Amino acid sequence: MHLGLIDTASDPHYPGAISVESNWDFIQLELNEIHAGKQSAIEEVLSNIPGIGSFNRMLAYPLSDFDNIVALTKAVYAERLRGKTFVVRCRRIGTHAYSSPDVERCVGAGLLQQTAAKGVNLHHPEITVAIEIRQQELYVLDERKSGIGGFPLGTQDSVISLLSGGFDSAVTSYLAMKRGLRTHFLFFNLAGLEHEIAVKEVALYLWLRFGASHTAHFITVPFEGVVAEMLEKVENSQMGVILKRMMLRAATKIADELEVHALVTGESIAQVSSQTLVNLAVIDIRHADEEERRPLQVPLATVKTIPFYKLNNAFALLPVTTQYFLYCEKGVMSQLHASFLADQGYTNIGVYRPKKNSIPVSG
Repeated sequence: MHLGLIDTASDPHYPGAISVESNWDFIQLELNEIHAGKQSAIEEVLSNIPGIGSFNRMLAYPLSDFDNIVALTKAVYAERLRGKTFVVRCRRIGTHAYSSPDVERCVGAGLLQQTAAKGVNLHHPEITVAIEIRQQELYVLDERKSGIGGFPLGTQDSVISLLSGGFDSAVTSYLAMKRGLRTHFLFFNLAGLEHEIAVKEVALYLWLRFGASHTAHFITVPFEGVVAEMLEKVENSQMGVILKRMMLRAATKIADELEVHALVTGESIAQVSSQTLVNLAVIDIRHADEEERRPLQVPLATVKTIPFYKLNNAFALLPVTTQYFLYCEKGVMSQLHASFLADQGYTNIGVYRPKKNSIPVSG
């Protein structure tokens, strides 16, 4: 779909507010002087609507004689044509005493004489001067902009996107929305409130930018208990595959309840999935296997080993008068769990980020 955006701010001939007119091959959006200041915001929205391949910012005027057409076109293109070759293209709708080629020749000759253009090049011009005549109206192209293309949202079926907050699943969600699929978001929570809030922000951004014309669900599934049971009953080498299988089984049931027939994930064949369970880790919250391979040693501090999946229950039994710092290999899970415990009211919690010859420090 190609959409024509018409700016009528410079012409009082068009009264009223923003208006939308649907034609057989384009949609016309008209702005009057009152709304001229909203042009950039409207163009930003148009550039992110699925189904719009391109749109044109055009200046609209009442149709007059050839001299007036040349003058109005010159006002838009004079500086752009300086030292450049150009060609004039006219699209005409309606009954007139002249043809489109007549308009092109007249406007081209006028611009060549009245501007500092380098010359006319019919086949490989540097600048294309585009004008349209529709009945008794003249439209001069100011700027052509690209949309994201695809299909209009809602013309295809609905899907559920398994959103992790990472890059891959967010891009996949965007591609589904661009394809016209009404996309709902499903999140499996493994790390408390802060992780969920971060993923909600990603989902909200995607929805506001590309899909706000349709309502969408954001569904959270608490999965910490599932992970805790798996870590006690499943071999570590099989953890990632089984966790993904459990997520897909749960997602399938949710899809059935919503009458959605497809799930979307951010995985790519032969690529290490961003969904694979990361080995997690003052309090050492890493998995026991990782802690055994690379034990944590902190000078002047006692290290307790509590796997992350037992941390919430175990922390309540620790003395509240002692300050604790959480540690994991990459610092992500420790930060998330520290924030979660802080939300529960614990003030004796921090994050340990080891440096050479350092002591624990709070995050």
